[in-house]
Amino acid sequence: MNAEQYNKWSKPLRENPQVARIIVLANKGITCIYYVAYPLLIAWLFLSQNALAWKALVFPMLGFMTVTLMRKAINKARPYEALTIQPIISKDTKGKSFPSRHTYSAFAIAATIFAWHAPVGIAFFIVACCLACIRILGGVHYPSDVLAGAALGIAFCLLELVF
Repeated sequence: MNAEQYNKWSKPLRENPQVARIIVLANKGITCIYYVAYPLLIAWLFLSQNALAWKALVFPMLGFMTVTLMRKAINKARPYEALTIQPIISKDTKGKSFPSRHTYSAFAIAATIFAWHAPVGIAFFIVACCLACIRILGGVHYPSDVLAGAALGIAFCLLELVF
């Protein structure tokens, strides 16, 4: 993605303040949904003595720590730092763009929910895809950042099924 591409994609959104606000609110709202759903799922799994409980806690956490360390080591500049763009989502973080931790978390949580109850997990995967697109359109991540975050989220949670 370069500045010209980003500006072309985001122009209709930036030109309509109401739509831009929806993008910002959707980013926050979807993030909140995942960060509320995951602890509730973990609590439910433990309370119901589900065999998935420990795996659903450990593998996403290991992935989160791995993604955090990768971001720090790679320290890729964010689109709003490297390109001449005005992002829709205001953020002042420097670097740590690759991989996207928001996207990792959404896909890891969706995969964990899928392992528990597939139909609900599919709905969470669809919303995770929306969040990934929002992070790109918002100007805070490159497509490669969210693709890597999604792949890592799914990969770490596949370990739940293997072990």
